[in-house]
Formats: sequence, C-alpha cells, structure tokens
Amino acid sequence: MKQLPSVDVIIATYNEEKNIVDCVNSVLKQTYPNEYIHLYIVDGHSSDNTLSIIKKLAAEHKNITVLENPERYQAFAWNKAIKFSESPYISIISAHSVLPPDYLENAIKLLQLSDIDLTGGHMVAKGKGYISSAVAALHHSKFGIGVGNFHNMSFEGYTETVYTFNLKRELLERVGAFNTSLVRNQDIELAGRIRKNGGKIYLSSKLDAIYTPRNCIISFVKQYFNNAAYLFETIKSTSSSLSIRHFVPFFFVLFVLASIYLFLMPELYVLRLLASIVWLLYFLLDLFFSVKLADTIKQFLLLFLLHPLLHVVYGIGTFWGGIMVVYNSIIKH
Repeated sequence: MKQLPSVDVIIATYNEEKNIVDCVNSVLKQTYPNEYIHLYIVDGHSSDNTLSIIKKLAAEHKNITVLENPERYQAFAWNKAIKFSESPYISIISAHSVLPPDYLENAIKLLQLSDIDLTGGHMVAKGKGYISSAVAALHHSKFGIGVGNFHNMSFEGYTETVYTFNLKRELLERVGAFNTSLVRNQDIELAGRIRKNGGKIYLSSKLDAIYTPRNCIISFVKQYFNNAAYLFETIKSTSSSLSIRHFVPFFFVLFVLASIYLFLMPELYVLRLLASIVWLLYFLLDLFFSVKLADTIKQFLLLFLLHPLLHVVYGIGTFWGGIMVVYNSIIKH
C-alpha cells in the first residue's frame, strides 16, 4: 500500500467549550486515514471548561496533543504548534469550524499541485441561536461582512485569502510563520506575505467549512472592533495584505461625523442636502439587504440594526487603531 503524507491540524482555543467538541469530531471523522493525521490543540488558559474537554479528548485519542499558550493570542498558538509538528502539510482551522468529511483528503490533493501554495474554502456561516443566526446572515451580506471571495459561494479560483489555511511546511520555511506582533489579522497578514513572495492562494469549494458565529451582541462588537483596530498595524507589516474595502467603514464613520457637523450648520444647505441623499441611499440598502437575508420579521429587525452597528464599530475600531499607531510611533521616537 502506498504511504500517504501526514498532515498536522492546528486549532487555537480560548473559552470554546460550546464549539470545540464538534470541531474536533469533524477532524477525527475525516476520510483521510486517522493514522496520518495529528491534531494539536493549543489552549490560551481558558476560563471555562475548554481545557478539561480537550484533555479528555486527548486521553481518548492518541493522535491529539494539547499544548499551552500563555500568551493567549492565536499567532503564538499557531506558531507553537508549527514548531512541534513534523508533517509536510499543515491545516489551521478555527475552533468555530466544522469540516466536511473529505476536507483533508481534498486539501492534500490540491497542495500536491505545483501551482498552489495555500488553499482553503468558503466560510459557510450557520448560527446557533437568534443572534448567532443573524450574524451568520451578515456573513452572506454584501452590505455586511460578506465582501471577500471566501464569502462568495459562487467563486472558485486564485484569490487574496481563504477561510481555514492548508499549506505546505516548506512555504512557512520560505516566508516565515505568523506575525506575533499582531493581535488580530495574523492570517490575513500571512496571506499577504505569501502573495508578496510569489505564492499562490487557491479557494476551492471542496474545502468549504461551517463557521458558527458568537451568539452575543457584546462579543460581536468586541470581535469586529478588535479586528478593525489592527488594520493599520497589519498594513505596516505587509502593505499588500489588505484592500480598500477594509477601510470603507472608517470612511463611513468620518461621513457620520461630517453629517453631524453639517446638520448643525444651516447655512451649508447644499452639502446638507447631499448628505441627506446619501443617508437615504444607506437606509434603502440596509432595508433591501435586511429583507433579502431575513427569515422572520424578528430577524429582519435585528439585521436592520446589525448592519449599521457593524459599520460604526468597525469604523471606530479602525479610527482607534490609527490613533494608536501614530501614538506608538511618537513614543518610540
């Protein structure tokens, strides 16, 4: 029988007691033989039951190794597991993910092609609960989160980045591992670095994975504020890692501030009129996408509020991140 290449799967966890069992089971139930799969779960000192759950799983399955991540941030977790791992192929997945059974088999087949350095699939967002389901709908909204190719279910081909990373170990040896100076967007930054060094990233529908959003408004706000707060830091690291669409909410917040000023200045009638037209267009777009995506009236109302909340939170996060970059530069010099 032909010897198959081994693959190391890496999952970073922090307070993932609600998702980790489904995620790990989806790895253990792959069509790719279990003896060629090793799973590294790196926990960042979870305060819930995550650690006890993954230790129990490791005791039941000899191909699971649990590692500690005292720094807590994902880049440290991923890099630590990469140092421990030995396989020629590495798969990095979110603890919020559930993989299809043939995921690893298809990933390795794609990586064995000479013109693919990193591959992954679409993010198939599916909620568990009222808020989680609405946030999942946002992931499929062109007016919300779903602008990137990995949210566009009809797209397949070479792209900027993908959901879940599958790559060759030799690629990391060539371009370096994850940037631990970034608290967020480490995967986006690595994808940008790969492209900058001539690597090719391929999105395949065979690697689509289910993603479960958080079922909490506060967690939603924190997640997207923090993601946005590291946009300028990400660009400093690798300028090609982001595109103009990442900064649209920042300009939206500037427009909100400008609108407030204009409506306090009655003599600026023409500009006030133009701002009113833009606001009307925004209202209509929010209405259209909320109606299109909602399954119930209750979900429609939540989506109608979540669209502007996302835009404002992400925009303020970007603004704050820009201030911190300037402040840190001044302090450093």
